[in-house]
Amino acid sequence: MNSNLTGTRKDLLAQIDPVNQPALQKLIETLQLKAYSESTFKTYRNEFAQLLYILKSHSVDLLGANRLRSYFLYCINTLKLSENTIHSRMNAVKFYYEQVLGRERVFFEIPRPKKRIILPNVLAITQIEKLFAQLENLKHKTMLFLAYSAGLRVSEVVNLRIRDIHSERMV
Repeated sequence: MNSNLTGTRKDLLAQIDPVNQPALQKLIETLQLKAYSESTFKTYRNEFAQLLYILKSHSVDLLGANRLRSYFLYCINTLKLSENTIHSRMNAVKFYYEQVLGRERVFFEIPRPKKRIILPNVLAITQIEKLFAQLENLKHKTMLFLAYSAGLRVSEVVNLRIRDIHSERMV
């Protein structure tokens, strides 16, 4: 969760005005019905809650495109949120208006910030060789070789099971 509000997520959710509690509940129920991933569920709930918190007793259902635009400008200029956080926040709010309330083209007039393209920092072959040479633990060495050679994420390596290996094809 973003650090622009203090307290835990539960604290934030409890601080939402009763006027907007039904909106939060509808968002949560729609996310559940659509079987969104746990990660998306948490992101959308928390980012939408940020808007509801700021609105206090003003109903989120009454906001128009201009008011939403002002809110996102506030997030960019005052809160100094990253492009990725702004995108997440916009996606959560867009989901509420379009998927929960069934409104169309609410965000047609609101431009999205351009995402920065960050190229990965690639290690040289000599650096990789030095890294592998330093590993003494066979388990760690195997995991690192596997991640590097197959391009796996850490979570994919950690969750890998013997049944995932096709020994005849060596893949």
